[in-house]
Amino acid sequence: MKVSVETQVMIKKETQVMIKKETQVMIKKETQVMIKKETQVMIKKETQVMIKKETQVMIKKETQVMIKKETQVMIKKETQVMIKKETQVMIKKEPQES
Repeated sequence: MKVSVETQVMIKKETQVMIKKETQVMIKKETQVMIKKETQVMIKKETQVMIKKETQVMIKKETQVMIKKETQVMIKKETQVMIKKETQVMIKKEPQES
């Protein structure tokens, strides 16, 4: 069975077209997969950075609140001690009535 030259040319062209289309599809899929992975990695890194910053801000605020409360407690205690001492000194100085 002999295939004509024209048929051979058509088969060759058709094959080239199919190969080209198939290759484009493969490249497109591969590219999408790469883009998807790259995007996920970027999103993950970005999220980690955001979480880190947010955590730092929360820790900073929490620490400030704790320091403020602790300072208030210390000031209150110190003030009470001073008032107590001052009161004792004043009581001792008061002339006692007989």
